[in-house]
Amino acid sequence: MGCAGLCLGGLLPLFLMGWGVWVARRQGGGAWWTAVALPALSFLVTLAGIGITTLGMTQAFQSVAAEDEADKARLLAGGITSAMGATAIALFGALLLLLVAFVLCLVGTVKASK
Repeated sequence: MGCAGLCLGGLLPLFLMGWGVWVARRQGGGAWWTAVALPALSFLVTLAGIGITTLGMTQAFQSVAAEDEADKARLLAGGITSAMGATAIALFGALLLLLVAFVLCLVGTVKASK
């Protein structure tokens, strides 16, 4: 896993969760705890996307095992493309959740505390 993957997949959600806890305590709790839950949900969405992609890739490779040699490349390319679509959708959702958490934390930091 590269540095970008480690930062977006693991460290950024942890940082935002810590910042969210600080903001929620500073603002008196309530709906501000959403700033803690969103990065955790983002991490779970990322894991789900990786899991779905892994299953899709496994299925793509298994489906071409018994096919004719001439069709293997085309079928495998289609299967890989479909499997990677799950990663793209999950990554978009995870980044959107992180962005919303970042904005919440930023607003909670700038806003006067209760």
